Amino acid sequence: MDQHKKSPVRRKPSFSVPEEVLSSSQAGWVYRTEPKPAVAVAAAPPQPRNQDSGLVDATAGALAAGMAAVSIAFLLGLRVASLPFGLGLRFFRAVAGN
Repeated sequence: MDQHKKSPVRRKPSFSVPEEVLSSSQAGWVYRTEPKPAVAVAAAPPQPRNQDSGLVDATAGALAAGMAAVSIAFLLGLRVASLPFGLGLRFFRAVAGN
């Protein structure tokens, strides 16, 4: 089999611009969109707060503070529980001479 067959001759596409387009007075830069005028956006009027919203806010704040305290206590407990393993590794490294 001949692997080096010549491919058929292909013509390159023409990218020339017709003369009637270049001769017009508007030839050149084209603005695709016109600038739109700025529209003033009015803020939504504040909604009146009902009596229960203060209680909900206080409850949510207390719940968040409680969850933060539990997470800190959990992390501290893990740190204390893993302390003997770290000390044991240091001891064995000192004994091994590394």
